[in-house]
Amino acid sequence: MADERPAQNDADATPEEGTLEEGTPDEEPIPPPSGKFGRLGRPLGRSPFLIGFYGGLGLLLAYTTYLAVQNAAGILLLIFIALFLAIGLNPAVVRLTRWGLPAAPPWRW
Repeated sequence: MADERPAQNDADATPEEGTLEEGTPDEEPIPPPSGKFGRLGRPLGRSPFLIGFYGGLGLLLAYTTYLAVQNAAGILLLIFIALFLAIGLNPAVVRLTRWGLPAAPPWRW
């Protein structure tokens, strides 16, 4: 009826020949590091494909931003010139309005 083999405790079990303690068959254990490179680090948490994919997306985003700024360079230059003139002429406009001259002409477009 029942199997008459003695029960084995997992802690007392010895690995079979040709297997490692983890139970992976016929793999050689990784030798301890030696040489000028030092100890091995942790394995990568993500796949190399994802690392390359995210790096490529970052490069694509940087290049797109570069192209957008390059295309808008003429408009940005005009905006900076207008800001420079407005900030530079503001003291003169404030002084003229104190003397009674209106800031805007009576006719408005």
